[in-house]
Amino acid sequence: MSSTLFSTTGVVLARASYREDDRLYVFFSSELGKLRVIARGARKPKAKIAPHLESYALVRVLLVETRGFYTVAGADTEASFHHLFTRDDSAHLAFASAHLVDLVTREGDPASPVYHELMHWWKFLETTPALSVRRSGVMLGAFSLRLAGHAGYLPELNRCLHCRTPIRPSYFEWSSTRGGVVCLDCLERHQEMWLRTQALKNETLKLLRMSHHYPYEALLQTSVSADVCEEFHQTVDALILAHFPVIPVVPIQAMCQVDPAGFFR
Repeated sequence: MSSTLFSTTGVVLARASYREDDRLYVFFSSELGKLRVIARGARKPKAKIAPHLESYALVRVLLVETRGFYTVAGADTEASFHHLFTRDDSAHLAFASAHLVDLVTREGDPASPVYHELMHWWKFLETTPALSVRRSGVMLGAFSLRLAGHAGYLPELNRCLHCRTPIRPSYFEWSSTRGGVVCLDCLERHQEMWLRTQALKNETLKLLRMSHHYPYEALLQTSVSADVCEEFHQTVDALILAHFPVIPVVPIQAMCQVDPAGFFR
């Protein structure tokens, strides 16, 4: 039985107990995308590999592939994101982002843009000031939209999905299942095609556009009212439900408030 030994650098997205002393990790790298790897003896008290894989860090792992199964032969931490866990808000956002990346990616698929977005996001969280629950929800929604774009689910925010004309203010509705905006003219002419649309505030559409295009730092300065924030969360959640391969166990806004141990293994 032949085996292949190789190394790659990436981060751990999730983990779970495996057999008596082992642990299963969801490892994510720019080169290989998402892999499920097994660390033998990682649950033992004196395991040397486990500390490198338990914390949110950039880790170089040595892997052995045998018949499609990956076993960790060694691990070294290259960079740590320990500042993420000095505050509850950044810690929750870090856990939530790893969870969302795990949901939107498939094993073996190319994932370099998603990987680099996650790294950019974690570096941003390390330097950002403390965030309110509302602001955390807006930022995580923006991160989710960018993930959707990198994974091929970017919604149409500027032109009508049907006729492709530029969207005018207050002259459109939103379709989560189709993924974007449709003008009222097309809604009237093709009612049978657009049975599940909803009204959307101009301010909410603007926030969706900003969330995809503006730097995260600029979104920190953007004023968002409570009603726009609520509609923004509902729109992003509906988009995720319609297009992500796996549905999150809690809505985006709740991820910013619930103890990560409650829904991350």
